[in-house]
Amino acid sequence: MECLEPAFSRANIYRVFQECHMAWQYHPILVVFALGGLISLVVAGYCWQYMRTRGQSYLVTSIGLLGFNNAIWSFAATLKTASTDLQLSLLFYKLEFLGFLPNTAVGIVLALAYVGKDRWFTRRTFALLSVVPTAFILLTLVNPGNVMIVDPKLIPAQGILAFEHEFPPLFTVYLAWLFGSVLAAILIIAWGLLTDRVPTTPALVGIVALLFPLIAGVLKTAGIYPPGGDGINISPAASAVGISVFAFAIIRYRVFELIPVGRDQAIEVMTDGYLLVGPNEMVLDLNPAAAELLVGDASADLRDRPVREVMPIPNERPEPNPIEFETGDRVVEVRRSEVTRQNQNAGEVFLLRDVTEHRQRERELERTNERLDQFASVVSHDLRNPLNVAKGNLVLARDEYDGERLATASNALERMETLIEDVLTLARQGDPISDPERIPLSSVVNDCWAVVDSHEATLTVESDLTLMADGDRLQQLLENLFRNAIEHGGTAVTIRVGALPDSGGFYIADDGSGIPEAEREDVFAYGYSTGESGTGFGLAIVKEIADAHGWNISVTESADQGARFEITGVESSE
Repeated sequence: MECLEPAFSRANIYRVFQECHMAWQYHPILVVFALGGLISLVVAGYCWQYMRTRGQSYLVTSIGLLGFNNAIWSFAATLKTASTDLQLSLLFYKLEFLGFLPNTAVGIVLALAYVGKDRWFTRRTFALLSVVPTAFILLTLVNPGNVMIVDPKLIPAQGILAFEHEFPPLFTVYLAWLFGSVLAAILIIAWGLLTDRVPTTPALVGIVALLFPLIAGVLKTAGIYPPGGDGINISPAASAVGISVFAFAIIRYRVFELIPVGRDQAIEVMTDGYLLVGPNEMVLDLNPAAAELLVGDASADLRDRPVREVMPIPNERPEPNPIEFETGDRVVEVRRSEVTRQNQNAGEVFLLRDVTEHRQRERELERTNERLDQFASVVSHDLRNPLNVAKGNLVLARDEYDGERLATASNALERMETLIEDVLTLARQGDPISDPERIPLSSVVNDCWAVVDSHEATLTVESDLTLMADGDRLQQLLENLFRNAIEHGGTAVTIRVGALPDSGGFYIADDGSGIPEAEREDVFAYGYSTGESGTGFGLAIVKEIADAHGWNISVTESADQGARFEITGVESSE
């Protein structure tokens, strides 16, 4: 009986191997245990190599620890089952606890990492998760007062001698912790599955992997299998099957790449609000930005409350998308998106954005446009009328006396009328294009050339492009560019119009004197002109028309050292 001393020390272990009679037995389950240990080691090695090359993560670490711990459990179970010596079986039974007990905490960490709750991992969390397994491991190894292991014995079962012992009250607490931890991990993954935080198939695979050892342990404890509860404990084999399932998920479904790492963190820190609503229209989840926009308190917990209690959205279906509502002094825009699972409605996601400043800018822009309209009205009526009176009187005066000063006055009045026309045109060109039409570029170019005083200038059209544009405003853009080329390039200038197939658009180039590189940034500014007769608004009008279409316009040097205007971002009708 000396070799049955329960003390777990180095000296006793050595004496056990030296003095106790070593006899071994065989059972097919030993192959399963050993194979499970090897598979577990392979999974642990893969995870270790993965972290070396791609960096650490809680999910990879937890699966690797599951594999390593399960390898200890499987190999210890192999030796315990193969031994016919009670003291050796007791020793290996205690070693089993070093394998599977830490997995109670590791399983919870794995589940939380898989559903993207990495932010819950703090030193306090890890301390709470590790304190109970550590305490049970120490109590099992030392077994003071037989608090964990009572009356250890080898009994005949299924053709071999199997290790069994009585269950003291503390061991029952340990079983409750063991089963409860695995069940908690399963429920966490199931929650992630129901809330669409994780892909369906990999999540189900993870749940199945955790269910194998849980079911085996419950059957053993309940005395359902083996019959009467006595005999070989198949939990290590079931756990090895679970690890194999994890390995399958890693390879088949690329679990490490599909995990929602960082997803919750991004939702937590983004400035837009996020609200998840279940099919019963109750708030399931939200981020601090949503709480801040809805109730003015980023830490407020609005979960399990009706969505229409926290957010004034219409009752009718389908509701407008997006919608806006005011809360306090802020305007909030809400976009709604339906969440489906297996083609059935599983809830809704609401994205909230503070558009207060945007709406204020829109109101300021409307007021500015109103002032521009009033200005255009003043220019059109109040200035044009006295100008017409002055021109009429000048005509009468020139009938009586046609002097040089009257000619100068006539030129000044004509320039004033041109300025008024350009200013009115400029005020009206900024409106966005709402109803573009298909226009062949060559056709509108020829129409423009027919009304421009071209003198001896030459036009060449090198494009069959058909584009979407406002015909009147496109014609005004081309006319202004043609007049600009003739004014600055001379009456005999050659003008070419062609397509830009690579960037989508067209160009107008001439062989005139060109525009110096230092001045190209300024040519579209209001009032900029290098000619004596120009108003300085012609190219500004061109820029406004291009902007209204959503086009980009730039100026560079042509192949003939003249000016080349390129209009890009043009929508082709094809």
